[in-house]
Amino acid sequence: MPPQPRGFYLPNIAKDGQPRRLVILRRQGYRKGFTDALIPAIVSGGWGVSEYWFEDIKGKPIYGLPAIIDAQDVKPDAVLRWEEHGCLFSTEPWRNAVNWLYDRDIAPLSVDLGYFDHYNSLMFDRYERDGLSCIRNRWPALSGDPIDWSGVHVQIRDYCERMGREWEACDQRDPVADPGYVAVFPQFSHHLSRLKVKHVNEWLQRVHDVIGATGRRVLFKTSPVMKKDIKFPDGAFVIRHDKLRQEPWLNTLIIYHAAWCVTICSSVTNEWVVLQKPGTCTGRSWFTGLGVFHEPDTWEELAQEPTVDVEARNRWCRWWIERQFHVSETVKHLHFMLDEFRNREEEPLDAGDPEKIDYARIYSHVYEHNPAYHAGSQQVKLAEQILDPLIRHKKVATLLDVGCGPGTLVCRMRKRRLFAHGVDVAAIAGREGEPRWFHVGDARSLAWPDDKFDVVCCLDALEHLHEPHVHAAIEEMKRVSKQWLLIGVGATPGRKDWDLPAGVDRLHLTVKDWPAWLELLRGHGLVLCQGDYQGALENVTLWRLR
Repeated sequence: MPPQPRGFYLPNIAKDGQPRRLVILRRQGYRKGFTDALIPAIVSGGWGVSEYWFEDIKGKPIYGLPAIIDAQDVKPDAVLRWEEHGCLFSTEPWRNAVNWLYDRDIAPLSVDLGYFDHYNSLMFDRYERDGLSCIRNRWPALSGDPIDWSGVHVQIRDYCERMGREWEACDQRDPVADPGYVAVFPQFSHHLSRLKVKHVNEWLQRVHDVIGATGRRVLFKTSPVMKKDIKFPDGAFVIRHDKLRQEPWLNTLIIYHAAWCVTICSSVTNEWVVLQKPGTCTGRSWFTGLGVFHEPDTWEELAQEPTVDVEARNRWCRWWIERQFHVSETVKHLHFMLDEFRNREEEPLDAGDPEKIDYARIYSHVYEHNPAYHAGSQQVKLAEQILDPLIRHKKVATLLDVGCGPGTLVCRMRKRRLFAHGVDVAAIAGREGEPRWFHVGDARSLAWPDDKFDVVCCLDALEHLHEPHVHAAIEEMKRVSKQWLLIGVGATPGRKDWDLPAGVDRLHLTVKDWPAWLELLRGHGLVLCQGDYQGALENVTLWRLR
C-alpha cells in the first residue's frame, strides 16, 4: 500500500493554465510554522501540494517515492524537503532518491531558513545527483566583485544596514572582555563537524584547549538552542544567549572585539561576512571547500589565525541574494528553481572513456528501463551450489555481494542466516530485500574495513567495468575479504538489445575469453579452488586469498 499523504491542497488556477504539482516531504512537527506558511503561498500561485511525513516513508526503498509519484493525478514538477546546512540530511538513501527523480525529470529541491535575517526568511536550493547542493556548479558563474547592497532585496538590505549601524556603535560600547579574544559560537549538534568528536562537549573542550594553548583567550557565546547536557570547559568565559534579548546588538559587539571567530557551520557566520571578520568553520555546509571561511583539516590547524578571501565572500553573498526570499515571494522563487532545473546541462554519458564514465547513471537507467535485467541469473544458482558446503560446515558466516543488482543472492543467503550485505552502483540496489541490507557504492572504493567478510561475491559485474577499474575492484574485494572471493564473469561481448542510455552502445567493457580471465585473476595472487567454465554466462569460480 503506498504511503498516504498527510495533506493534499488543491491549487488555484495557474496563471499560465498549466497544472503544477509539488510533493513536500517533512518530518512531523519540523519547521511546522514555516511549512504551514509556505503551503498557502504555493497553492495561491496555482500549484497543488501533496504533503508526506518522513515517519511514514522511513526505511522504504528510495523513500517510497515510486509509489508516491504514481499516486499523483499529475506528474509532480518537483519534490521539496526541509534541509539544513546544505547536507545535514543528504544520506545515502536520499542520494538514491535524488537520482531516481533526475531520471524522471522531477526537480529535487530543498528549503531552509535564509542566511541574512535568518529566522525571517527562506531559501530554495536544488540537489545535484550526489545529493548535495548545486552551489558548486553555480559558483564559477558568480561574480566576486564588490556588492552594491542598495540594489538587493529590501529585507536583506535593511538587515545589512542595521548590522552596519550596530557595528559603528560598538566604538561607544564597553567590550564584553579584553579585545583580542577568539569568539566561539557553539551549536546544538556536533554531527556536521569535519573534525570528528563524539559529543558537542568534546568539541567545546578541544576548541578551548587548542586555541588556549596559543595564549589567546576563548569566549563562548551560546546558541538559541543548546543540549541540556551541555558542559563548557572549566573556567571558560561563557555568555548566554538569554542576554541577547536585553542587548540585541550583543553578537555584533562580541564579533567587533574578537581577533577572529569559530563555529561549526552556524548561521551566525552571516554577521562575520557582512562585517568582514575572519572566521573558522569546522563543519560541512554550503560553503565547504569554497574559500569563504578557514576550514582546518586538523585540530592543530584550528589555532591558525584565518584571513578573509573577499572575492569568495562576495560570491557567497550573491548565492544567497539570488535564492533567499520572503514567504510572499515563494512561487516566484519556486519557478526560478524549476527553470534552473529544466535548463541544466548534464554532461553526456561517455562509456568509452574510463576517466569520464558514470557507472551510476548508466546502470540506474539500465535497471529502470529493462525489468528483466539481472533477473533469474544462472550465476546466482551456481554461486549457491559452491557456497552450500562452506555454509553447512560453518566456514562462511558473513558475505558481501558486489554488484548485487536487485539483491537475489543476498536475500537467499539471509534465508540461510548469513550476515549478508549487497552493494551496487545503481540506486535500484536491493529492491528484492530489506533496505538495511543494501548499499549504493562503487566496487573500486568499498565502504567496509579490512577483513570484514568471510566471502566476497561478484557475479556478472567485472566485465561491465573498464579494465583498469576491474583491477581496482578486485583489490578492493581482496581487502574486505578474510579468505574467499566468489567470481562470475561473462566471457562474451554481451547483449546489445537492452534499452541503453544515450552515449552508451554496450555494457561489457572488458571482453576476454575464459583463459584470459583466469590469467587476470591469478595475476592478483588468487588461488583457484573450485568451479570452471560452463558457458559464456554460466561460470562461477571460488578463489582463495591466502
